[in-house]
Amino acid sequence: MLHWSLKDSTTKNFRILGRGRAEPGQLPAESAPAWRKMDRLSQMALVAAGEAINSSHLSLDLSAAAIVMATSMGAARATMHYLAEIKQYGGHLASALTFPNTVNSLVAGRISQEWKISGPSITLIGDLAGAVEVAVSMLRQKKVKYALVGFVDDANGLITEISTWDGAEVYLLAATGSLPV
Repeated sequence: MLHWSLKDSTTKNFRILGRGRAEPGQLPAESAPAWRKMDRLSQMALVAAGEAINSSHLSLDLSAAAIVMATSMGAARATMHYLAEIKQYGGHLASALTFPNTVNSLVAGRISQEWKISGPSITLIGDLAGAVEVAVSMLRQKKVKYALVGFVDDANGLITEISTWDGAEVYLLAATGSLPV
């Protein structure tokens, strides 16, 4: 479970408009072919981001919103899979479809692509608190009106020595005073 929540943060400079959460078992069964080729990390982030946007029940122009995601394990599962392919088949036969999933910033990029958001897009190695700090800073400085901020991890079975949480939690934030009347 997450040890920090957005509720722990001060909300003087922003409002929470929506929240989304996804875990591996909650992914859509009949997903598009492009989704089936994605790693679980990206799938969970996309589902949670969609829930955050839809739960706001507002019609907002998010085209210039910020996306700030955090992950502690990031693309570790995809990287381990890719390295296993290299070891087994050699670098020239490792899957070219697996390689993009080894890049941590792909999570924010895929959210940006899915909802056609062209604002700042960042994936941090860290926790939700760090992502919120970056997003709230952008909102305070009026660099963006809205921010999708969240945490995603897919570490199940990778590290057994520590307790991990597999899933994604994403919030849609707005700068105070930037909501339509």
